[in-house]
Amino acid sequence: MINPNNEKKVNKLKKNLSWTFFGNLIYAISQWGILVSMTKIGNAEMLGQYSLGLAVSAPIFLFLNFNLRTILVTDMQSENSFVDLLSLRLYSSTLSLMLIILLSFIVYSENTTIIIALVALCKYIESIGDMFQGVNQRYEKMHFVSISQILKGILSWICFTTTLYVFKSLTLAVLSMFLAWTMIVLLFDFLVAKNTLYIYTKHIMSLSAKWGVLKGIIVIAIPLGIVSTLDSLMVNIPRYFLESFQTKEVLGYFSGISYFMIVGNILILALSQSILPKLSKSIAIGNIFEFKKIMKKLVLFALLIGILAILVSIFLGEYILSLVYSEDFISYKNIFVITMITATFWYICTFLSAGINATRKFKSELPIYILSTIVVLIVGFFSIPQYGILGASIALLMGMVSRAIYSVIVLKQLLKILK
Repeated sequence: MINPNNEKKVNKLKKNLSWTFFGNLIYAISQWGILVSMTKIGNAEMLGQYSLGLAVSAPIFLFLNFNLRTILVTDMQSENSFVDLLSLRLYSSTLSLMLIILLSFIVYSENTTIIIALVALCKYIESIGDMFQGVNQRYEKMHFVSISQILKGILSWICFTTTLYVFKSLTLAVLSMFLAWTMIVLLFDFLVAKNTLYIYTKHIMSLSAKWGVLKGIIVIAIPLGIVSTLDSLMVNIPRYFLESFQTKEVLGYFSGISYFMIVGNILILALSQSILPKLSKSIAIGNIFEFKKIMKKLVLFALLIGILAILVSIFLGEYILSLVYSEDFISYKNIFVITMITATFWYICTFLSAGINATRKFKSELPIYILSTIVVLIVGFFSIPQYGILGASIALLMGMVSRAIYSVIVLKQLLKILK
């Protein structure tokens, strides 16, 4: 006989997964559309400049944002209030924005600094919306999160592409995207989160948290901030080397091909976000058997998606590259294949990271990301100056392989402790 409660939980998970997959799919396609627009309307150098803005701003934001959304979503005991977490996010994001602008002013030219600053503004408003989305993820209302992603993706693509086509200006195009995201965060994310929490606007926006409370959250969250930063650095280190030893045009080719990793990750990320509350509950009630069962299925699923992506890159690589970007990309088919192999390990790592975060043993991920970042740094330093994009691809692959192996070891150790 089927347990009605279990059937209800399964249906809820399927609904959340469907919504999350669809939301991530639309958002990823829209962001990909922005990259394509730069290659079709602009050029590879413009794509490289935009990618540099992401590479510079992402690590700083990720560190100072402390991945507070994960703390919010996995907090089954309600140890921290949303107001405290939001207050910390606002303070830390403002500091991130200031640091990025200052760093860019010192290191880069005026034109590049403007692009980086505008990309950082987009990251700033995105980080605020991320906390409001975290509220709905915490209470498994993933349809609200997905609607936000859909609105943000479509509107940003329309604004960016239209502005770029009319004015042929990357600066104005990124500015239009910032304005679109701001509107969605204020008029949708904020209002929905307020209704979900059943509190008034003034309570959400009143930054009344005391320093002692915020300090306590920071102590818990610092490992997550470091992990997020290292995760971003691991992916962006090859870009830094390419920008230094090659050209922005070469960086543009690498960034365009690398984005194919995101395609397969749409479903992986959707499932990871939907299943994280369930994994956290399994750990909270001590149901390690259920936790292991779920994790095995997730890893197997990631492996199957990765193998499919590799086969597609081998047999349809040239066609896809020319169709999506231009014929100039066809010569990089081998990079496409390596990227899909890297993506396979990345998908597995995404699920393993969700499992580790569900245990709330956040410090456990530090050695994983330190090791994988060092691997990318060393391999990239010796290979990229000589082999260019090929060296960058190999460096990223080696980093992901080491990360996957160490993640398995760490998760097994944590489960032994929790038994």
